[in-house]
Amino acid sequence: MARPLKPALTHEQQIALLRSQGMTFGDMARAERVMSRVSVYRLRAYWIGLCDEKHFRGLAFEDVVSLYDFDARLRRILLGALEHIEIALRAKIAYVHGKNHGAEGYRDRDNFINAQHHGEFMNAIDRSMARAKNHPILRHHERQYGGRYPVWVAVEFCSFGPLSKLFANLLPDDAREVARDWPSQPKPPFLESWLHMFTIMRNICAHHGRLYNIPIHAKPRMYSEEKQYAQSVKLFAMLLVTRRALPQDVWGPIYEDIMALCDVYSDVINTSYMGFPDHYRELLAPKLLLV
Repeated sequence: MARPLKPALTHEQQIALLRSQGMTFGDMARAERVMSRVSVYRLRAYWIGLCDEKHFRGLAFEDVVSLYDFDARLRRILLGALEHIEIALRAKIAYVHGKNHGAEGYRDRDNFINAQHHGEFMNAIDRSMARAKNHPILRHHERQYGGRYPVWVAVEFCSFGPLSKLFANLLPDDAREVARDWPSQPKPPFLESWLHMFTIMRNICAHHGRLYNIPIHAKPRMYSEEKQYAQSVKLFAMLLVTRRALPQDVWGPIYEDIMALCDVYSDVINTSYMGFPDHYRELLAPKLLLV
């Protein structure tokens, strides 16, 4: 038989309940201010693994908030990395497909592997353009070209998910050409798996999901020297792939920001909860990629 839902509590009642279960509060007024902008239900995810379900054993509320702040700042850093990847993917697909099949070749299902997947992509593009119909670029093409859009315009209205599926549906020669122009020149099956992972990461970051101490259900294909980390479903494997997917002059500042963030929150984070090995700094450091 289903249990009844827990009752709604005021901030004061929530603090009293957490204190009765062993959580400590250094500043009650600040705690209430935090709860007014971040729900206790959301914060609850960050004390998983630090205590049992019924007793906090002296866990400080301020440490939970610090973990939450660490995670939020990490998401913002990774969104910047994913922006570089998404924009580069748009550019590379548009260039290769336009050169090989013409400005409107993306509309022809014969220029792709799977006709059904191509139809799904076109439906996604049409919906996206319908939502953005007042965008200056689309209005310009409506006036000047009768509503016809070249591939380099179409991809700009394509989100990461459909874009990654578009790459997966490219003809083999097109996919190889796109992959060869990537920083580490991965083979297409590697790049396809990376793009799937980046789509998941982007959705987590953009929708304020959690990266710290949570499985990320995407296992990207990895090179032999990194395969030992492929079984991890934590963040570290994702960062290794991100390093390979970016030019090293772009990854360098992102790497420095992540390392600095880990240093700032070193008193509260446990890097192993993100799958980080002891020598994670060396493994993630920018370097000349040999494949």
